[in-house]
Amino acid sequence: MAVRHGDTVRIDPGSYSDCAVWRTPDVTLMGAGPGYTHIRDISCEGKALWVFYDGPARVENIRFLGARVSRCNGVGIRWEGRGWLVVHRSKFDRNQMAILTHNNLISNLAVSDSVFDENGFCETYCGHGIYAGLISMLIVRTSVFRNTRFGHHIKSRARVTHIVGNRLSDGRTGTASYAINQPNSGTATIRRNTIQKGPLSDNVFCASCIGEEIAVPGALINRAGERNPSRAS
Repeated sequence: MAVRHGDTVRIDPGSYSDCAVWRTPDVTLMGAGPGYTHIRDISCEGKALWVFYDGPARVENIRFLGARVSRCNGVGIRWEGRGWLVVHRSKFDRNQMAILTHNNLISNLAVSDSVFDENGFCETYCGHGIYAGLISMLIVRTSVFRNTRFGHHIKSRARVTHIVGNRLSDGRTGTASYAINQPNSGTATIRRNTIQKGPLSDNVFCASCIGEEIAVPGALINRAGERNPSRAS
C-alpha cells in the first residue's frame, strides 16, 4: 500500500491476519465499518501488529488482537514516531502488551474511548497494558482496562502523564500488579478514575505506585529524578 503524507486510509471491515510498518508522517488509519476492523496474530519486525516510525498519526476503530513475539513484548501498536500518536475508539485484547513506545521526548501518546482486555497474555511474565517510555506526554482518557495479566494496566515514564476518567479493573481473573505505575516520577494528573483490585492481583496492596525507582532518601544523586523531574501544573 502506497500511503502519502496527509492521507486518510479507511480499512474495510473484516479480520486481517497481517501486520504493517508505517513510515509516512501525518496519516490517519480508520476502520471503515460501524464495528472494529480486526488486525491480528502476525507481528512485523519482531515488534508489533502495527509499527510506526514517523508521525503524527491517528488510529481509530481498529481492534488489535493476539500480538506475540519471542521476547514476550509483542504489542498491538509500537510507537516510535515523532509528534502525537492518537488512538481513539479502538480495542486491544490478548496481546503480550497493548501499546509500547520508545524513549524519546519527540513523541507523545494520547488514548481515548478505547478498551484494553486480557493484555499481558503470556504463559509466564510479560508486559503491561500501556507502557509509555521516556516520551514527552501520555494522555489516557475515558478508556477501560480489565483483566490485565502479570504487568500493570498503565505504566508511564513520560515527563507528563494525564490519566483521567478511566476504569481499571482486575476482575476475578486478572493478575495485574499496579493499576497505574510511574516508576521514575514525572508530573501527573490522575483523577476521576475507578480502580478495582482483584483477588489474584500480583500486588494487592497498591493501586497506584509512583517513584519506586528514584534513589533512596539521603542519596547524593537522584538520577531517576534528574531524568524525569516533577513540576507544578
